[in-house]
Amino acid sequence: MTLTATRSGTPEVDLYDPDEVRSLFDRMSGSYDRMNVVLSLGFSARWRRQLLELIDDTAPADTVVDLMSGRGETWGEIARRFPEASVTAVDFSASMVARSAERNDGAFGGRVAILHEDALASSIPDGSVD
Repeated sequence: MTLTATRSGTPEVDLYDPDEVRSLFDRMSGSYDRMNVVLSLGFSARWRRQLLELIDDTAPADTVVDLMSGRGETWGEIARRFPEASVTAVDFSASMVARSAERNDGAFGGRVAILHEDALASSIPDGSVD
């Protein structure tokens, strides 16, 4: 965590220190799915469904990009809602990417293109997806 001093002398916390965030998700990758369900009291699956319901499905989705995809816990809902779309997942935690690759191979037949990149600076061209 990065601390910076302010004029008042009170420390200020940089909440987005990429190395700290990456390290956090690397450490919790083994229990992330389980803890996500427990800590959200089971609502995490419902939230994923509701998120995808916000997307206008009157236009066909050729490509879906799942930013900060974690272990790929949203991919089942994406596949149900947009069965013909190609899916690209982006996450910067090496451990999350490794676990999502296992899910991709096992449950999705390798269908998801997984990028081990920072979602804030990915190789996905600007303006190529909505």
